[in-house]
Amino acid sequence: MFTLFLKKTKLCILFTLGILHLNYAQKQPDAVLQSYDQEIQIINELQFTKKEKWVYIVLNPKGKYVGDFEAGYDKTFMQIVQLSAQIQDAQGNLIKSYKKDDFGDVAYQTGGAFVGDYRYKYISLQHTQYPYTITFELTRNYSTLLYLPTWYPQIYRDVPTESSSFIVQTPNTIPIEYNEIIRQLPNAQQESATESKERIFQWKKTEEVLPNNLQRYVWQVNHIPAQKDEYWIPSNQRDYIRVQVRSRIFGYGGFQNVKVENWQDLGSFFYQLNEGRQDISLDLQNHVRSITANANTEIDKIKTVYEYMQSRTRYVGIQLGIGGYQTMPASEVEQKGYGDCKALTNYTQTLLKAIGINAYYTLVYGGDNYDVPNMKYDFPNNAVFNHVILCVPLQNQKDTLWLECTSQNETCGYLSDFTNDRNVLIITPQGGKIAKTKSYDQKQNIRTRKADIQIEADGSIQAQIKGYYQALQQYGRENLIDKTPDEQKKWLYENLDIGNAFTINEVKLVKNKNIIPSIEELLQIKVSKYASISGNRLFLVPNLLSKIKSINSSMDLERVNDFYFDDSNDYIKTDTLFYTLPPNYQIEYKPEDVKIENEFGKYYRKIEFNNNQIVYIRQLSFNKGYYSQDKYKILYEMFKNIEKFDKEKIVFINKP
Repeated sequence: MFTLFLKKTKLCILFTLGILHLNYAQKQPDAVLQSYDQEIQIINELQFTKKEKWVYIVLNPKGKYVGDFEAGYDKTFMQIVQLSAQIQDAQGNLIKSYKKDDFGDVAYQTGGAFVGDYRYKYISLQHTQYPYTITFELTRNYSTLLYLPTWYPQIYRDVPTESSSFIVQTPNTIPIEYNEIIRQLPNAQQESATESKERIFQWKKTEEVLPNNLQRYVWQVNHIPAQKDEYWIPSNQRDYIRVQVRSRIFGYGGFQNVKVENWQDLGSFFYQLNEGRQDISLDLQNHVRSITANANTEIDKIKTVYEYMQSRTRYVGIQLGIGGYQTMPASEVEQKGYGDCKALTNYTQTLLKAIGINAYYTLVYGGDNYDVPNMKYDFPNNAVFNHVILCVPLQNQKDTLWLECTSQNETCGYLSDFTNDRNVLIITPQGGKIAKTKSYDQKQNIRTRKADIQIEADGSIQAQIKGYYQALQQYGRENLIDKTPDEQKKWLYENLDIGNAFTINEVKLVKNKNIIPSIEELLQIKVSKYASISGNRLFLVPNLLSKIKSINSSMDLERVNDFYFDDSNDYIKTDTLFYTLPPNYQIEYKPEDVKIENEFGKYYRKIEFNNNQIVYIRQLSFNKGYYSQDKYKILYEMFKNIEKFDKEKIVFINKP
């Protein structure tokens, strides 16, 4: 589970062509999920079977991607026992069928260091005449109830689902709990959620008692429309329907009859699972005490230990057997110099323990803020986590340091947008405690750039740019610090949106390793023919460095979802550019100063002319928050106006 970059397996399956009930006020889809059925049969606290079947109808070439299928498995907890596929033409005639051995089989790769036994089966089915139908069937056996699957009746957001069912069967001795998430349809916003699902979803749930002390739960849904792909959609708006299931009793890796009623119980299990694995040598304990002996403050001690850990270890994803949840011992990290997120966190915790500082292993979801699963307070579920960090409460301050232990260059106490501003489960001897990681606001997410720019007689410019990037505004540049100048230039060529061909003559980056870190950047660039010349006039777009790209084909005026700005969109960006003109040029036209201010943020643009020099000041800020769909038009118009103002030109005339 705690593989940092573990890819979500998507099983896409297409079935026999039947009658479609596409009662959606939308454009014709490229493919339709005619049916998706998932059944879970719990056998005991260590075993369950999951059967799945998908039927997709591909209507045109744009929908053929739904025929790409992957199914993961490993040697310990998840085995494939049945796998097949078939493809049929529009008349239902079988074109070809496939057995388990016909599927490709490869080891999982993250693109980085990885040690594990996780593999996946794959196949890609296509046909040249449309429509056609693809069917996939899959059965897997699982060897723990620690995690039970979540039912997502809509596999792809842009593919409607005609029908889907979810069945869970369990012995009465192994009670389950479920969490139903039903999101109101955008086109039924004036109705209640119940009216919407009955009119559109045709939602149904039943519970029944079977012979032999079995309990059976059945969920069914029909006619889920395709969803529109839009910016800034948080995870709680990604799916119209999903059902999470968990077992209150499970076994795992030698642990039997584990009972979890709440988050505290789940934390107790993880504490026991990793207990006794903080066993570094006495020499290392003494060494850590020695290097921190002269540290003046508690934070200085923590920083010294953290940087020592970074200098002696590297990240390697480890997913062997029980290692998916249980850390390797700290002594192995000491000996080998590597570990995964669990091992490096446990190792750092052990080093701090040697100097008398308590720290706590902490479960978190690592990834984009918009993908963070909802953590329901009355539904303890480890599936909402995929990563581990370290929580260090400060003894003399009412504050906490959070340590990302997998990075060799991150600043002590700083969390990037990979783990900031989200709920976590702190693992203590007393059990699990819910907390929230640090959030970075507009005052901290700062980007400030100043540039001295010389305009040459041919319209080319020479610019010296000083940039300051703090907190989440370091994004991208924080990975350049240890790169070569050529690698740094390559990234900047790809990410500086100047619009004209330009040359980077010099680049220098310096990182300030404060708790709120920052990067100072010095660039010297030349841009050929940046200013255009016509007769005795020179035309200049003064906005050299900041371009708004949000007005494009995927951002239109008709919004159907509410939207959310996270920490990364809570910032202040300021550019101050000083342009020196060639001799004898005077200003002929200057755009008016502009100010836009609303609940989303502010845009300010000012242009001054003095002694043959133009001063261009541009500031843009946005505010974190949830916003309703009906306010989207204001945001859209704001972006549209900013885009227009950013492109405006100053006109100069040459008067010898």
